[in-house]
Amino acid sequence: ALCPATGTMASPRLLALLVVGYYATSTLNSVLTKQILTSFPRPLTVTLWQQLFSSLYSVLHFRVTTGRWLDLQRHARRVMPVAVALVIALVAYRAALLHAAVSFAQVVKTLQPLFAAGVCAILLGERTPPMRLGAL
Repeated sequence: ALCPATGTMASPRLLALLVVGYYATSTLNSVLTKQILTSFPRPLTVTLWQQLFSSLYSVLHFRVTTGRWLDLQRHARRVMPVAVALVIALVAYRAALLHAAVSFAQVVKTLQPLFAAGVCAILLGERTPPMRLGAL
């Protein structure tokens, strides 16, 4: 696969490692979140706490790696629409975990690229080739 950041091809070994790592961490996240929701059935609260910790880590990581602080006001304006959509998606996913098996929620989540192709066709006018739709 072509890396968009560098324009170079990722090695098959690295790509396989990244895919396995994604599956493992995604599944672990879902299972642990399901456990939390079993004893604390508040999807919005769980999502907000998880996002708060992620945000704080990101700001600190930026500070450590660049030696400067983020311009929070400028970045907040840029990312706020995406952040709101992400929180809504995460709350919906956690609500699904609260009421369904982890495996079922993961299967539904896996169908998201097909849904995204339809939304992009409607909102952005993008046309997905039939071969790519078949692959989804």
